[in-house]
Amino acid sequence: MYINCPRGCNLDITKDKFKFRLHRGSLLDSIATIVELNSRDDLVKHLNSFLLMPVTSAQVKINPYGYDERTGWETYIVKVTSQGVVGFTDGPVDEQ
Repeated sequence: MYINCPRGCNLDITKDKFKFRLHRGSLLDSIATIVELNSRDDLVKHLNSFLLMPVTSAQVKINPYGYDERTGWETYIVKVTSQGVVGFTDGPVDEQ
């Protein structure tokens, strides 16, 4: 099953999900941006729905960042080459 997101991308919602939140000035502002996604490809589609410069999967780096007791997440940081930190996930992200 697929759902639509901004700019017409389609996200497959049949696989295991992970949470992604944008990097913002405060935790509350960041939490307000949480979406549930299914794969790295869905994350790239989501990023491309609002970033001014399109990105490819190869430009998206996802690395362990540590446990955040404020959210209860085993947090992973999401960086985009030449754009810096764009957000965080609540765990590792599948390559699919």
